[in-house]
Amino acid sequence: MSARILGIDYGTTNSAMAMFEGDELKLGTFHLDGQPTQVFRSVLYCSYEESEDQGKPVLYAGPKAIEQYLEEGGTGRWIQSTKSFLGSPSFDGTYIYNRFFR
Repeated sequence: MSARILGIDYGTTNSAMAMFEGDELKLGTFHLDGQPTQVFRSVLYCSYEESEDQGKPVLYAGPKAIEQYLEEGGTGRWIQSTKSFLGSPSFDGTYIYNRFFR
């Protein structure tokens, strides 16, 4: 069996992944509006409409976050540039559904 190496580039705006297996490089593929894309937007969307019974947010990431955000008309919580915020010494968490998350 050949070695598999997975690479992930977590970017502020876009992320991507690839797998090197043997002599072949395969880029990760995601879907947005039914079309394949190799770019994974570095965004999160917390749906208010689909919250769990316990009040926990239902979280979507990347292309699915964009689709869900548009489907709900932006009524939930949109989070972008997480990489910038997570690296800040002043960032200690955020509120979602009146709950604090670290």
